[in-house]
Amino acid sequence: VTGVQTCALPISFRALTVLLSGTAEVRRADGIVLAALVPGDIVGEISFLEGPSGRATATVVASSAVDLIILSEADLDRLIEDRPATAARLYKALALLLARRLQATSQRLAPPQPSAPVRSALAPKRPWSGTQPD
Repeated sequence: VTGVQTCALPISFRALTVLLSGTAEVRRADGIVLAALVPGDIVGEISFLEGPSGRATATVVASSAVDLIILSEADLDRLIEDRPATAARLYKALALLLARRLQATSQRLAPPQPSAPVRSALAPKRPWSGTQPD
């Protein structure tokens, strides 16, 4: 499927979607591309984790033919019941994914920090006493 939206604002989307093959783009409502997706990427995690009030925060549009797997809330509930250790690893992976995305966004939005002068970076941390070790 090419150019088909897999989730769009403001529809509640209660599932995780994993891109198995192909490529897609995450776009804001104004069409600005936020991210390029490749196989293995997960989308829909924010609205999924927010629960019943969760809403899609962006639109995902296929930029090539794609294969997707959609994990519904019911699928994940069964995973928790049947394989709690696997479910725990999945939720930990989602937490790490969100943390990395937040870090990347923070770095893009943060004003550039002036670099420290080379001289002060190489200066000794305490004054030299003037004595040589034996």
